[in-house]
Amino acid sequence: MPNREYCMANKDVLIVDDDILVGESLKEMLILEGFSADAVLDGQAALAKIKEDHYQMILSDI
Repeated sequence: MPNREYCMANKDVLIVDDDILVGESLKEMLILEGFSADAVLDGQAALAKIKEDHYQMILSDI
């Protein structure tokens, strides 16, 4: 079981959703919960973000 400090320090999330309202809403909710989150609209934008940053989790509906 990972220790709490590790879990709390690694909370980078990428949201991939073609509905801008859904993506931005999820992003805002995650930020309020203490996560670092980015939202993009499509797979190509997601691939570009993945090349730039390291994410612990990716949420996608596409």
